[in-house]
Order: sequence, then structure tokens, then C-alpha cells
Amino acid sequence: MICIQCGSEEVIKNGSIHNGKQKFMCKKCGRQFVENPHYNASLVSA
Repeated sequence: MICIQCGSEEVIKNGSIHNGKQKFMCKKCGRQFVENPHYNASLVSA
């Protein structure tokens, strides 16, 4: 796993999000992210 912000390979598991997907955190820059996020536009009101 590589950090999407800084490119570091120092990534650790950091809990999960509301739908159960694994959340990760970069030890180098502190960025938190989900490996394969799924954006659902129907949940956003205009």
C-alpha cells in the first residue's frame, strides 16, 4: 500500500469507515484514506 499524498510505503491500518471498509493512515505525513473509496453522488443533495 502506498500513501496517496506523499507516496510513502509506511502505511498502517487505522480502523474502518461507516460501511465497514478498512481505513489506513500514513505514518510519514499523517494522511488518512480508504484504499478503494466509492463515491455515491445520489447521496449529495444539490
